Amino acid sequence: MSIEITAKMKVETKKNTAQECTFLITQQIPYPRLSARGCWVEWQGGDGVIFSTYGQKPSFDLKRVYYVAQLKDGVDIKNLDHSRKDHAGYEGNAGSIVYKGVDLGELTFTLSFHAYQNGLVPSFEEGKYTPGQVDFIKREICPAIIKKISQKEKALKKQAIAKLQANMKRHIADFEEGLDKAKAEAREALARMKEEV
Repeated sequence: MSIEITAKMKVETKKNTAQECTFLITQQIPYPRLSARGCWVEWQGGDGVIFSTYGQKPSFDLKRVYYVAQLKDGVDIKNLDHSRKDHAGYEGNAGSIVYKGVDLGELTFTLSFHAYQNGLVPSFEEGKYTPGQVDFIKREICPAIIKKISQKEKALKKQAIAKLQANMKRHIADFEEGLDKAKAEAREALARMKEEV
C-alpha cells in the first residue's frame, strides 16, 4: 500500500482566525488503453509519456502536474476512498474553508511546472472561484503545497508510476478476459458449423 502524500497546515481565513486543513497531493498520470484494429492490438493514449503520439517519441517521464484536494475533517489517511467522498465540502463533509463568509466547498486545484516561470503555477476550474478567492488560495495555501511537493517530489513520482503500472496491468487483464471470451465464442460457433455439415 502506498503512503499518501499530504500537507497539513493552518489556513488563516481572517485576521486572528486560522483553520487546520489537510491537503492530498498526487501526481497526474496518463491513462493509456489497449485498442484492437483488425489483427493489430496497440496502446492508445498516454499523453506522449510512455507511447509515441503522432509519430513523436515518448518522453518516458511523467509531467510535473500535481492534483491537490482538501480532505474532510477526521479522514483516515491510511484508508482513503480515492474519490470525492474523501473531500471536505462534498455532500456535507466537514472541514471546508469559509472565506469572507462564503463556503469554498470542495477545494481542488492543480499545480503545473512551467519552465518560463521556473516553478509550479496553480490553475483552477473555470468559474469555480472568484478572483478574490483565487488570490486567497494562492497566498495562503499554495506556498505550503509547493514546499511539500519539492520535499516529496521523488515519492510522488514513485507513487504515480506504481498507480500507472497497476492501471495498465488491470487493463491488460480486462483485455485478456475479453480475448478469452472471443476465443470461446469462435470455438463454439465453429463447432456448431461442423455439426451441421
